[in-house]
Amino acid sequence: MPSDPAGGPKPAAVEVDGRRVGVRERGEGPAVLALGDGDGSAAAEQELAAQFRVVALRPEYPVGTELDGARALAGAARALRLDRFSVLGVDAGAVPALWLALEVQARVERLVLVSPAAAPGAGLDPELEGRLAQLAVPTLVVEGTDDRTASAGAGRRFQERLRTCFQVLVYEAGPEVARDRPTAFASVVGDFLHWGERFTVSHRSQALNP
Repeated sequence: MPSDPAGGPKPAAVEVDGRRVGVRERGEGPAVLALGDGDGSAAAEQELAAQFRVVALRPEYPVGTELDGARALAGAARALRLDRFSVLGVDAGAVPALWLALEVQARVERLVLVSPAAAPGAGLDPELEGRLAQLAVPTLVVEGTDDRTASAGAGRRFQERLRTCFQVLVYEAGPEVARDRPTAFASVVGDFLHWGERFTVSHRSQALNP
């Protein structure tokens, strides 16, 4: 993908069934689809790009239902010739990340939810919540110990509902974990993306110290 004059990735887009999905790529290595907006998502993408090919997808206009949106994202991944990938959902991006993982489980290697804005029993759509038991993709939920938002504590809720779910609490981090603790974030999420179910941080402790 061509670069902009500042040296960063140049935004592009793909068309999926008449819908336009924005694409931003950076880094090399195993593919990670990144979903979410704002500073927290941008920081997460930047930190992971040192180890992975991070492909940020942004539908550019409403795509109908959440399931329609997931299918548009899956189509964008196909258009980019990504047969296998992990999915990163930051904040509000956690919901489309879950839908996408459910829609194309055979293609998803790992799922990472960072400070998810909704969780079972805490704002998650009932239809999506009802399907969580079907999700067999190894999942990691990362939260900051200083997160005071309404979504704090989502990791425990997801652990109760998902088959294989790890939770890591990062000390001295708020909801924007990658911005607050970039080295810790890159270390724990990178390890999980590499090792999946063999991930061992949560066997030692559920909290990651400075």
